[in-house]
Order: sequence, then structure tokens, then C-alpha cells
Amino acid sequence: MQKSILTLSKLKKASDTVILENQLGSGAPLLPTKGSSPNHLQQIPSSLLASSTQRVAKDLIGLYLVRYTTPGTMISRIVETEAYLWKNDTACHAAKGRTTRNAAMFSAAGTIYVYSIHHHHCFNIVTGKEGQGSAVLIRAAEPLQGIELMKQNRPKIKTEDLLRGPGKLCQTLNIDKKINGAALGTKSGIQIVFGDGLRKNEQIKTSQRIGVTSAEELLLRFVVRGSPYASGTKKINR
Repeated sequence: MQKSILTLSKLKKASDTVILENQLGSGAPLLPTKGSSPNHLQQIPSSLLASSTQRVAKDLIGLYLVRYTTPGTMISRIVETEAYLWKNDTACHAAKGRTTRNAAMFSAAGTIYVYSIHHHHCFNIVTGKEGQGSAVLIRAAEPLQGIELMKQNRPKIKTEDLLRGPGKLCQTLNIDKKINGAALGTKSGIQIVFGDGLRKNEQIKTSQRIGVTSAEELLLRFVVRGSPYASGTKKINR
């Protein structure tokens, strides 16, 4: 099984490795239905998120997004991201400087940035150096655990459509502006933990971002090629 770059970087120190004692194929859940994260599921360190935003956006593919809520825990596998850069990217919210809305983007790597558009929320992770204003948008994910809980949040929706698109992802996982500016971790209720990286025969496709009205030429969208859980049309995901 191929590991992501982030995982390989982390494995250089045995003390920092993430040991997934219950793999997906074992039949046992990755996390209990309720309660805090066990020690064998640790989130990626903010130091890895402080590197190039494009690299982080690509390396997040295949990692697990863990959402803790009062009813229980929901786990998904990230399959689509978009990078938004602090420099030469007019589609980035930080392009014109710091405002009340985008203040979280100028915080340390690993800070959560949630904004709303057309009555939908979008979940981003701040990257790069503090004060720059770069972030990665999590566009889509594959549901792994807590699927029935996800469907309570979005009734009568097919499993493959639950997290397909940034607005749907936030609605399904109960993500809103209440956690804007918080750090990834159990206190905020959201963690990114090492997953299985790319599975056999999977490839990452790079394309233009979806729905931007400027800087359309930048190839800053990363997606698992052909994933049924990715947003956009099948044609652009081939």
C-alpha cells in the first residue's frame, strides 16, 4: 500500500509514527462511537502543515478527517482539496490583506478557517508561515465511519454524495463558523490523522479549481482520479 508523502516524512521518527491498530479491513472501527481519540490515532503535527500550500493540499489526499460531536464520531478519507496561496492568487481570500472575515488565515498552520458562501460553510486548514494567509480547502471526502450519523444530518442522501463538495461536507459533519480560528485537535472537535495514503491503482489528478472567478488558470485542485466521492463532473475527474 502506497503511503502519502506526509506519512513518509513522519515515519522517519519511530516515536512520532501513527499506529493504526484497527485497520479498515479488520472489521473493527477505527474509533469508538463516542469518546475521545485513543492514543493510536494522533493528528498530523502543525509543522507539516507549515510547508508549501500546494504540497500540503496534495499530501492531505488519503488522510483521515475525524469529526467529534456529542452524538458520536464521524471519520472520512480526504479525496479532494484545493490550495489557496498568499501570493499571486487573486482567488485567495487573503489576496487583499487581512480583514475580519479572513483573520484566521493569518494564524499559525493548523488553524481552522471556516467561511460561508451562498448559505453554505466551507472548511479550510491554514498552511505555510504565520502571517502569510494561505490555506487548503477540503472539498470532498469518502465516508468511513459514523455514516448513519452523517445521514441523520443529511437524510435520504446516498453515501457517496454525503461529503461530495465543500458545502455538503460541512453540513454533513456539523462544521460551521463556531470553530473558525480554532486549532485542529480534540478541543475544536476536528482532527486530521494519517490514513492509508493512495490505495493500489489510485492516482492524484491536478486540475483548475472549481467555481473560482479569478486565477482560473492555476492548477491548484488535487483529487483522487475517478473517485465516486469527489465533487465536480466525472469528466473533470478522469
